[in-house]
Amino acid sequence: SSSSSISSLLSDEEYLLKYLFEDYNPSARPVMRSNQVVEVNLRFSLLQIQELNVRNQILTSTGFLILEWSDERLAWSKNISSLDELVVKGDNIWTPEFAVINGVDSIYGEYSEFQAIIKPNGTIRWEPGGIFKTMCSINIAYYPFDTQSCVMKFGAWSYITTKMNLSTTETSVRRDTYEENGEWEVIRQEFAFEDFPTARYSYIQFSIELKRRHTFYIMNVIVPGLLTSTVLLSLFYCVPSQKVHIGVAALLSFRLFLVNVADTVPRTSDHVPLLGVYLTCTMAITTLAMVATVFVGNLYERKDRPVPKWVKTLLFGHMAKILCMRHHV
Repeated sequence: SSSSSISSLLSDEEYLLKYLFEDYNPSARPVMRSNQVVEVNLRFSLLQIQELNVRNQILTSTGFLILEWSDERLAWSKNISSLDELVVKGDNIWTPEFAVINGVDSIYGEYSEFQAIIKPNGTIRWEPGGIFKTMCSINIAYYPFDTQSCVMKFGAWSYITTKMNLSTTETSVRRDTYEENGEWEVIRQEFAFEDFPTARYSYIQFSIELKRRHTFYIMNVIVPGLLTSTVLLSLFYCVPSQKVHIGVAALLSFRLFLVNVADTVPRTSDHVPLLGVYLTCTMAITTLAMVATVFVGNLYERKDRPVPKWVKTLLFGHMAKILCMRHHV
């Protein structure tokens, strides 16, 4: 009678919590026999691409994981309670271990404050989330018209596959509440995923393909680069007396522009941007033109000396043939 009076003072949720967690141990796996495998279904929902740091090759994104599994110890019948679901804190129950395998700052996060939903049949749904910083290999060959493919890898760290197995039933990452990024555009509506249930430690990786929005770079990188290149190439039409002065000023401004471009790309030798190759070649051609101008001007001022024979042979004998020119000696 005393127990019935105590139970009558408890709410439906309090009574069910007392019934389920009286002898519950959250450290033990949610299976009755030790040879059973805990099957965990994992999905990922992307909320926002915060930043893709090209120089440090780090992808910063916001999202949450959707994990579902079954805990036989947390099931109840209608005779025990009429509740359709029960919400509990994540640290009160056994939760699947998962790590961000390719994380930058850390591979584990603090997810105990996220609530879990328990169904009468023992099915548990847990949605931990936060900001994920992962490594991303960058290819800048076609900068600023480049497309990057980044991988987010989630997997078990301590539980082997025979103890806990991660799998997924969906072929795409959810983007129900996704907010667009001003610099990067998601070019694939469905995100590819790969699961590896046969590995010693199971893990799932999601591939995200991003395309750079190049309007800003066209106005601040491409157009200034073309205009500066036009100024440099116009030196070929200047008179010799002006070519050196204008060329030095143009080369200095072009060098400053190259420094500005170099600050926006990663310091790696794996991939060299074609834009940098173009700008460097333009500056090299202009430098050679200025050196040739100084050399020709020096020869022009030496009016009291005859042209050496080897110069005549080089210019009239060899260079004339290469340039398809005829000469009169």
